[in-house]
Amino acid sequence: MFEFLSRILNPGDFVAHGNCYGWDGPLIRVHVVSDVLTGLAYMSIPFTMIYLVRRRHDVPFNWLFVAFGVFITACGATHFMEVWNVWHDAYWLAGIIKAITAAASVFTAIALARVFPKLLALQSPEQLERVNRLLQKEVAERKRAEEALARQATDLARSNAELEQFANVVSHDLQEPLQTVTSFTQLLGERYKGRLGADADEFIRFAVDGAKRMQQLIVDLLAYSRAGRPDKPLKAVDAGSAAKQAIENLKAAIEASGAVVACDALPTVMADASQLARLFQNLVGNAVKFHRPGDPPQISIRAEPEGARWRFAVRDNGIGFEAKDGERIFQVFQRLHGREQYPGTGIGLAICKKIIERHGGQIRVESEPGKGSTFYFTLPAKTDAGA
Repeated sequence: MFEFLSRILNPGDFVAHGNCYGWDGPLIRVHVVSDVLTGLAYMSIPFTMIYLVRRRHDVPFNWLFVAFGVFITACGATHFMEVWNVWHDAYWLAGIIKAITAAASVFTAIALARVFPKLLALQSPEQLERVNRLLQKEVAERKRAEEALARQATDLARSNAELEQFANVVSHDLQEPLQTVTSFTQLLGERYKGRLGADADEFIRFAVDGAKRMQQLIVDLLAYSRAGRPDKPLKAVDAGSAAKQAIENLKAAIEASGAVVACDALPTVMADASQLARLFQNLVGNAVKFHRPGDPPQISIRAEPEGARWRFAVRDNGIGFEAKDGERIFQVFQRLHGREQYPGTGIGLAICKKIIERHGGQIRVESEPGKGSTFYFTLPAKTDAGA
C-alpha cells in the first residue's frame, strides 16, 4: 500500500512541469501563484455554501448547493495538483482528482438540468413583493369588511331590540283599547239583541268578530317577532315531553274534533324547550284544524336519526294542498283558504319556520290534495356538552 501511494504521489517516471517551463522563474511564479489563488478561492466557496445551508434550512434545493460544493472542491484540488506537479510528476494522482472532478461535474450538471424548470418557477423578489402587496391589500380590505360587518351586526342587534320593544309597547297599547271595544260591543249586542233590528245585530256581530281577530293577530305577530330570538341557550330537551305538552295544550280541540294523535318515542335534542313545544303545538293544531269534514284527524309524530341531527315528521290525513304551495305557506299572512272555512291569522307556520331556523335546522312539507300532509323538520342531536 505504501509503495502504491508513493508511486502515485511521486512515481519518478515522468518529467515535472517545471522542465516544460524551462525552469523559468517568472513563468513558474505566474503559474504557481495563479493556481494557488484559484485553488484557495475554489476551496472557500464550499464553506460559504455549507454555512448557507446550515443557517437557512428553508432554502429550496439545498442539496444542490452540496453537489456544487463537492464539484468546486474537486476543481480546487486540480489547481493545487498543478502547483505540486511543477516540481513533481504525480500525474496519476492528478488524473484521479480530475476523474473525481469530472464525475462531480457530470452529476451536478444533470441534477441542475432536472431542477432547472423548478428553479425558473421560483418567484423573483419583485414578484414576491408584488404578491405581498396584493396580500396586504386583501387583508386590509377583509379587515374593513369585517369591521363593516361588525358595525352592521351591532346596528342590527340594536334595531332588533328597538323593534322588539316597539312590538311589546304596541301590543300592550293596542290590546287594551281593543279589549275595551270587544267587551262593550259584546255588551251592546247582548243588551240590545233583537231591539235594534236584524241588521244591527249582524253589524254588532261583525264588529265583535273583527275586534277578536285583531286581538289574535296582535298576539300572533308578537309571537312571530319573538320566535327567532335566542332567549335561552340550546340545551338537551326531551322532544317527547315537548310533544306531550303541546298535545295537552290542544286537548279541547283534539277532543272536539275526535282526533287521534299517535306519538312515537322521540329523542333528546338540543333545543329551546318552550319553542319546541310551540312548534309541535302549531303543527298538530294545524293538522286538527285542516281535517276533512266527517273524517276524524289521524296524526302521527315520529323521528329518525340523520347524521348529527334528528329528522322529525308530523303526518296527518287532512285536506292537503297543491305541491306548488309548499313554500308559500311558510310566509307570513299566506293563507290557502278563507277565514269562513278555516279561522286563523296565517302566521302559525311562519312561526314554525323561524323556530327551526333559530335551531339551525330546516323545515319542509309534502302534501297532496285530499291525502293529507307531512311536515318534516330537523333538529340537532344531543351533544356531550349538552348532556
